[in-house]
Amino acid sequence: MFYRRALHSQRKVDMSMKEFLLKIKSYCDNLASCGGAISAHENITAMLNGLSFEYEPIVSIILASQHAYTVQGVTAMLLDVEARQQVILAETPNSANLVSQQPAQPSTYTSVPTILTPGPHTTSLTQQPLLEKIPHTMDQ
Repeated sequence: MFYRRALHSQRKVDMSMKEFLLKIKSYCDNLASCGGAISAHENITAMLNGLSFEYEPIVSIILASQHAYTVQGVTAMLLDVEARQQVILAETPNSANLVSQQPAQPSTYTSVPTILTPGPHTTSLTQQPLLEKIPHTMDQ
């Protein structure tokens, strides 16, 4: 009973993915040695429930899949996701946002309302004047 509760309450928190998965495996092995068999589904559920929100995209993919994943398959996916996260973090430069104070200057133009639309070659949003989106009936 202790191992099953420990299995389902285990959280990744500050551990590496490898450490977390080894901890889950240890609880499953201890349960099996005591005669408490753990199904692959229960093992995978314990793994996924112990993850933080950073892993939500991969958790959603696994849960929504029509394919039944194996423990080994989920383990490999989670290790790959963590490795990818580490590469991305290593490639992201550490930069600070600098703010400088400048004296307020009167505006020489009037503001045009803008809307946010996806850029042509990126997933980020760009601002476009709202007037470009409204057909001009005066020009016709």
